[in-house]
Amino acid sequence: MAEGVGQPGERVILECRPGAMSLVLRPAWSVAMIALATLVCVWILDGLAARALGDPTLVRDTRAWSGYVAIVGLSLIAIRLVWVFMDWRSRRFTLTDRRIARAWGVFSRGRAELPLRNVQDVVMHRSLGERVLGLGSIGVVGAGGGGVGWVHVADPEDIFARVRRAIDQAAGGQREGVSTAPVASAAPGGATGASPATATPPGASPRVIGLVGGIGSGKSTVAAEIAAQTGGIVIDSDKEAKAALDRPEVRDQLVSWWGRGVVGKDGRIDRGQVADIVFRRPEERARLEGLIHPIVRSTRAQAIERARAAGAGVALIDAPLLFEAGVDRECDLVVYVEAPAGARVDRVKASRGWDAEELERREKAQMPLEEKRRRSDDVVVNDGEPGLLPGRVADLLQRIQGRVSRLGSH
Repeated sequence: MAEGVGQPGERVILECRPGAMSLVLRPAWSVAMIALATLVCVWILDGLAARALGDPTLVRDTRAWSGYVAIVGLSLIAIRLVWVFMDWRSRRFTLTDRRIARAWGVFSRGRAELPLRNVQDVVMHRSLGERVLGLGSIGVVGAGGGGVGWVHVADPEDIFARVRRAIDQAAGGQREGVSTAPVASAAPGGATGASPATATPPGASPRVIGLVGGIGSGKSTVAAEIAAQTGGIVIDSDKEAKAALDRPEVRDQLVSWWGRGVVGKDGRIDRGQVADIVFRRPEERARLEGLIHPIVRSTRAQAIERARAAGAGVALIDAPLLFEAGVDRECDLVVYVEAPAGARVDRVKASRGWDAEELERREKAQMPLEEKRRRSDDVVVNDGEPGLLPGRVADLLQRIQGRVSRLGSH
């Protein structure tokens, strides 16, 4: 195990270092530049020697210098390769059932680690060189900032899945041990059987329900209906993320990354420009999420605390990237909002001016709908049929109440 990572009772899931092909990828650019510079210098000196054929001494000296340059170039390449090998040998990546860590350093040692329970997001990036050589880089971002990066690992898809699974397992208790604070039971037709003010005992934590679904599935409408029937609150993570873009420190960071072009005439971040950047370049999307998600998470925690203080029985999280950002680990259960593709297209045309192709392009940047549905705890249909949603939500709340009762009896 990497030094300083192991703790009593901690189970090691994975230990590795950068893939062997990183010994080719890492020095490739620098070695190419050294070799090119050496060849250019040798070519210039040989040209001088060719023009100095009438002066044997100058020819001899010029060719000697050409040999010295070649030796220096080869020596620099050798030194670079040796250093890369030593650095490769020094790197250790460790994943346990409690934390993820990396250690590095040839002469002085460094170490970074992050408890799995504090992980906010996991991203994988594969450059062209990494894809050719079967490598990839994995980054784990902490909820309060900071993170751990594993660079140039072999079998990146498998390692990404193992890291993701370890994080889910570390946080599994939050989802499986569902809170027993009662939800206001709903009667058919949408009438609640408990007053919103008495949905939970004073000071009790509200049940946190996450909503997922395709773009245009009407998650906000479902959230509003659940809130109406339970006296709960709705936390719109998309709205909070947009508000975070207007923070001066966020704006300054985005300008440093992408230039003044992301700032509109009104001095605020141009969300259209940002969207264009992140949907075309996954690595930039990961950078943006690493900046925005901790802010949104902090805002969300404050809203849930306000709901607890007010005695609200339910806090609904409407987050477009709920699973991708790991927000499901903050939820007691997750509900999938199902809507036909045609209905979703009609909604985004009316609300955002998108056509079917644009909707498909946007959804390809998210987790597949089948996977979202599989990972959810329950499903509610929102096909746009007038008058049917309140009854469907009431049935959903009754199922949730039944699940809580069964858990409470064990």
